[in-house]
Amino acid sequence: MRRPRFADRRATQALSLLDRAKQLAKYPVELAGVLGEMMLSAKAAGMWQDVHVLASQLSQLPLEAVPTTLHTSLELVAAEAYWATRLSKESISPLERCVQDTSASPRHRIDAALLLVKMSHELGEIALARRAFGTIESLLLPDSKEFADRVLPLIYHTSFGDRGRALEIARALRSDLGRFQVVEDQLRAANNVSLALGLLGEVEECVSLCNEYYEKTGELGLGVQQAVICSLASAIYSNIEDFSAAEYWHSRVELHLEASLVSILGRTHFMNDIEIALWKGDERRVRIRLDQLAKNAVGDTIRGKGFLRGSEVRLWQLQPEFDCSDETIRELFVLWDANKNLFSADGVTVALAEALKRRGKTSELRLMLDEYLHHARRELTPAPRCLARLWALVQ
Repeated sequence: MRRPRFADRRATQALSLLDRAKQLAKYPVELAGVLGEMMLSAKAAGMWQDVHVLASQLSQLPLEAVPTTLHTSLELVAAEAYWATRLSKESISPLERCVQDTSASPRHRIDAALLLVKMSHELGEIALARRAFGTIESLLLPDSKEFADRVLPLIYHTSFGDRGRALEIARALRSDLGRFQVVEDQLRAANNVSLALGLLGEVEECVSLCNEYYEKTGELGLGVQQAVICSLASAIYSNIEDFSAAEYWHSRVELHLEASLVSILGRTHFMNDIEIALWKGDERRVRIRLDQLAKNAVGDTIRGKGFLRGSEVRLWQLQPEFDCSDETIRELFVLWDANKNLFSADGVTVALAEALKRRGKTSELRLMLDEYLHHARRELTPAPRCLARLWALVQ
């Protein structure tokens, strides 16, 4: 089984031991137990492709050998692995059933809703996220030490709900991070708080927390977690167009991890690479990364499709004489409309706005910018400077 360079040492050590146990297992029921433990260890190491393979092996064992995985942690780990490696809408149905099934435990339903809300944002399924959160909101315990109880409201309100409430939740959770009894939960919660603070415009607080937990994860030897923090900070700095800082954090990711497209971390790392390359005007690097993303890392995600097409057009627009065709502008409008209320829509918005300007479509440009800058844009950070310039131009 392939090991990512500098992955979580404890998880990889556990996997090595479990590999041996797997070889020694004599009966299917023994193998089932080992495979389940391997799935959890592979998840901890960020090895989602391996989790998916192990889940497939578990599902192929005789029914009498496998205790039901229905409404268990393994059910959710398998769904998360399928999503991480496929980015497919097919991941939604089993999670919806978990959220809605009142025979499942409240903990299981909340954990499923957390995954579902995160996937909904990638897919642009706002109604799905609201339905999932509304279904389990009464089950949440505000002062809980459980990861999902505290992080689900943060993600939901940051991405879809009341951003003022999201900021309150983020700051309260930051002060409570030490209450998490499982260190992995504390680290994941810190990452979610950091990202929320950055997207909600509190960049200094975001970076302060990133620095704090970068040091903590280093002391614990958690290379994958250090890579996550670096990638997160790079994305936030790209969002505010501080590309020198973005590049600094971006370069640190590969100190801790060989980025692979078969992970959400890998995709974020490659997307950060594209933004930095566009800033530098490195057309060759942009093309290489776009080809890789197009083949491996978009799936059904509307955010992925918007980022990919927007970046392609922005690459062409590095040439001052380039004009988009009417067909390309229509395509950009469709993608922009699907992404405008989601995070990270700046790229496709910039591509569309520049295309409209170059084609002299001033009235359409004015209407689009007014809607995006004054109503739809989710981030509370300043909008890209080029959009502010274009807005001033059409007044």
